[in-house]
Amino acid sequence: MEELPEEEIEAAEEPEPPDHPHGGISAEDATLRAHLVEVHGLEVPDHLSAAAEQGLHDRLHDETKAVDD
Repeated sequence: MEELPEEEIEAAEEPEPPDHPHGGISAEDATLRAHLVEVHGLEVPDHLSAAAEQGLHDRLHDETKAVDD
């Protein structure tokens, strides 16, 4: 399984523009993958799971979605 290069993740962690859209994106219908590619500039491998895509996006925004908070 191919992993995203750390440099690519770090580059995407740069602050996003204020008009950065999030409405209606979902890992379930591939809109999150499109968001990661188009807005964050990542090349997201097709084999990533929905949970991995969400975790990557959370990391980019320094958030967590932990169930047991």
